[in-house]
Amino acid sequence: MNTPELGRVGIRRAVLEPPSLPERLARVRGRLGAALAELYKSKTGLLGALMLGGLVLVSAAAPVITRYDPIKTAYKERLAAPSRAHLFGTDRFGRDVFARVVWAGRRLLVIAILAVGFGLALGVPLGLYAGYTGGWADGLAMRFVYALLAFPGILLFLLFATLA
Repeated sequence: MNTPELGRVGIRRAVLEPPSLPERLARVRGRLGAALAELYKSKTGLLGALMLGGLVLVSAAAPVITRYDPIKTAYKERLAAPSRAHLFGTDRFGRDVFARVVWAGRRLLVIAILAVGFGLALGVPLGLYAGYTGGWADGLAMRFVYALLAFPGILLFLLFATLA
């Protein structure tokens, strides 16, 4: 196999020295650009990314977007139809429904991030352990996953909600 002569020092330098910051940034830009190009090709992926971005922007700007408190009741404005003052109308307690939806988006994002973080913190180490050791640990982990997949999602959610 003919390779260019780097010598011992050149090989050691190429293997042991980490890439410089501009090289690492170029790699990240290349990977990010490829990921964005794939996302742009997929219509459903692009639509989902736009919806998620919109939810994050609206939730972050909730205090600016809505002028009504989502919890404060106004009995004089009960069950009002959608109008300029109340975009989605009001509920039976006179609370602005649009304000409640926008402020609920903030909670939704926090809960989603915590759920994904909890799943990652629990699932990745267990999956790595089961995959690395194999044998009975792998079999036990797979049986647990099969048991979770056997139930419809809504029944499993109701089970966990009942236990909590």
